[in-house]
Amino acid sequence: MNNDNKLQALLSLYNNIISEIDFFQNQGDSTGVISVITVVIIPLLNTFNVNEFVVFCACLFAPCIVLLNLQRGLQAHTFVAMLRGYAASIEENINGIIGENHYLYNSCLVDRYIASQKVVKSRGLKTSMLTTFMMHYVILVICIGFFIFYNPYKFLAVYILASIWYLLAILFTTKLCIDFKNKESKRFESKEYCLQQVKN
Repeated sequence: MNNDNKLQALLSLYNNIISEIDFFQNQGDSTGVISVITVVIIPLLNTFNVNEFVVFCACLFAPCIVLLNLQRGLQAHTFVAMLRGYAASIEENINGIIGENHYLYNSCLVDRYIASQKVVKSRGLKTSMLTTFMMHYVILVICIGFFIFYNPYKFLAVYILASIWYLLAILFTTKLCIDFKNKESKRFESKEYCLQQVKN
């Protein structure tokens, strides 16, 4: 295959990958909105005088929605990281063919200006990680507050079981947030893997 045909094939593949990145990016970002809506519904149920038991169940069920959305967001953003690595390898191949470094978005610019943003420059905590951690922990704290406020069953056993359930929800949220923090390594792994496959 001559360089012109190879370049056209790579550009077509690159455009398809960028479309996939946009799709999974939007899918991952939309999950946070659903989690917020979940906790907004609970006081609305109470405002409309819905049965106390239904509000009580909603307080306990809300963390499930938060966890499912966090898992769904993690999966989508893992796809984004993997595809950005793939796109970065294609950018390097395109740049090699044209003899210029014009294609830099996924291979250089994302890491320099987006992925590397930190809350404190001297620390390792990145802005996207802090946002993810804080948002989901705040939602869980709100769920716990709603449970205490709207709970019609003032039995010790109910509080003990609810405490265990919320503690498990916090632990699972922590695990998923750590996985979210580590997903960025997939971008570099994907890039290296794709470049190795081209060489082979």
